[in-house]
This record gives sequence, C-alpha cells and structure tokens, in this order.
Amino acid sequence: MRIGAILLAIAQLAAHKFHFSRTEIDYHPPRLEIVVTLHAGELPFPAESEKAACAYVLANFAIKNTPLRCVGAKSSVHYLDVFLEGDAPAPPAAARNQILRKEFPDQRNSVLLRREARPIGKAIEFGGADEWKPLIWRP
Repeated sequence: MRIGAILLAIAQLAAHKFHFSRTEIDYHPPRLEIVVTLHAGELPFPAESEKAACAYVLANFAIKNTPLRCVGAKSSVHYLDVFLEGDAPAPPAAARNQILRKEFPDQRNSVLLRREARPIGKAIEFGGADEWKPLIWRP
C-alpha cells in the first residue's frame, strides 16, 4: 500500500508540466543583443515560422524606451531561440516579459543580464501579475 502511494505521488509530479522561458540580455554599448529561449512544445504558433516567432516575442517582451527588432529565430527539437537587438546608448532601466503568460497562468520567465558577455547579478523572475521590472546593471 505504501509503495503504491509513493508511485502515485511520483506519477503526479511527473505529469505536472513546468512552464518556463529564459531570456538573456547582453549589453554591448551602444547595442543590446537579446536571446529569448522557449520550449518548442508550448508555442502558440508553429515553431518553424520565423515571422510568427518574431511577431509573438516582440508583442510580449519589451525594454523600456528601447525599440527592439527581431533578427531571426532558430528552432530545434525541444527549443526555439528568438534573436532580438536594439540600440541603447545607456543600459536600459526596465523590461516587461509577458511571454506565454496568457497561455499558461503558472508561466515563469527568467531574464539574465550580461554586459559584454559577462553575467551581472541574479536572474530577474517574471510571473503572476508582474509587469515592468527594473534592470540592475551592477553586480
């Protein structure tokens, strides 16, 4: 009986799907290079469609006072990477990350900051009702 309960608990944990995306913002003055990584199986558009991927990410991810442009997308079996860039004469102050949050209420989006490829500080986590969050460009 006890083994059955343990197996049932493990099966329930394995059945729960965790929704997560990762974004890396690399500041190379005066430009931002951004990579948004999504799980291919969770996309609300075909993973093979670069146009749809760019449109979706640009509609759901933003940097305050910094227009972004999509420079491409690359899909693999499990992931889709969407590549953005923008002009930023100074490090940007805030970001908004709504990626997949309408589709999955438990969605969590992690944003990592880099300055000229060097990591800065801890990841910024977006979830729940989060809107704009500050970007801290010091360790």
